[in-house]
Amino acid sequence: MNRIKSKLLLLVFAVITSVGFSQNIQFKVEKNIKGEVVVKDLIIGGPSLLHVMDSLLFVQDVRNHGNKYLKVYNIEKGTLSKELGQRGRGPGELISPMISYTNPQNQQYYLRDKNAKKVHIFNLNDNSAPDSIIDLDFFKNNAILDWRYLNDSILLGNGWFKDSLIAIINFKSKQINFTQDFPLRPFDGPSMNIGRANAGVLKLTPDKKHLLYSCVDIGYLACYKIDGIRLEKQWDRWLSKPKYKLDGKRIVYHSKDNLLGCMDCCVTNNRVYCIYEGIPTYMIGNMDPKNSPKTIITFSMKGEPLGKYHADRPIIRITPDGNGGVYCVSEDPEYNVVRYKL
Repeated sequence: MNRIKSKLLLLVFAVITSVGFSQNIQFKVEKNIKGEVVVKDLIIGGPSLLHVMDSLLFVQDVRNHGNKYLKVYNIEKGTLSKELGQRGRGPGELISPMISYTNPQNQQYYLRDKNAKKVHIFNLNDNSAPDSIIDLDFFKNNAILDWRYLNDSILLGNGWFKDSLIAIINFKSKQINFTQDFPLRPFDGPSMNIGRANAGVLKLTPDKKHLLYSCVDIGYLACYKIDGIRLEKQWDRWLSKPKYKLDGKRIVYHSKDNLLGCMDCCVTNNRVYCIYEGIPTYMIGNMDPKNSPKTIITFSMKGEPLGKYHADRPIIRITPDGNGGVYCVSEDPEYNVVRYKL
């Protein structure tokens, strides 16, 4: 009898934990789209991040381990405008910089370094030295993988946190407030392993009223309303049910049946755009890019599914074009910048 009760409890637990993971998302529009190449054959080894400032397109070369790792292209002309970046350990230099924010009003771009725990703010017209530096060395015992600049004193961060999903960091008062529970929590209690399994990327709307979180490993999206220095979840979406096993307290995703979520996302003040993978992890390295075009999915800022667009080529990075469409980096196999009208 005890064995039967135990099996019944396990069955009930399995059913409960699966609720809400597999949502039947119905998009208002579904169609094939064809892109227009606006910048041909990017001079990069591997595009990491994509940003647009007016008519300039910033593309970071993640495989460039030297200097000039940030390429700036003129979208209207389709030409390389300038090359930026200075790696090093000296004053004003970063070891592993990543562009995370652009400020068109001040013609500035922001570089973050997760290893050095610093943010350098550069002027586009004079990048010989940073205009200012934000030091996050006080953020101890937590690995910050991604963060967004909210205002003159606040950063919003995500990483390998043991307590909560997002950190609200006041870099002037050096105070940290952890908030929002992990979407995937297979066991109770604080754990860096849970934070590692839920590590994702953050995107901030231009008006800084909403924050988007996405995790490619678990196919999950969440949108938060920013109220001062508080975050309030507005909606979330499970694009697929995560498949994993527990090795002690370490979460290991199944490479053969855990479907990947969004490879990259971007936001405007009223739209969310994502490049959706929807394939198992092991297929990423085994597929010919020519035979793996991706799908762009869009949501309103209220979480309403809007469009599902099947691209005509493999795309790996995305950013808004300012006119309701998007720019994407395609892998053709050379890297091109393609505009899609949605």
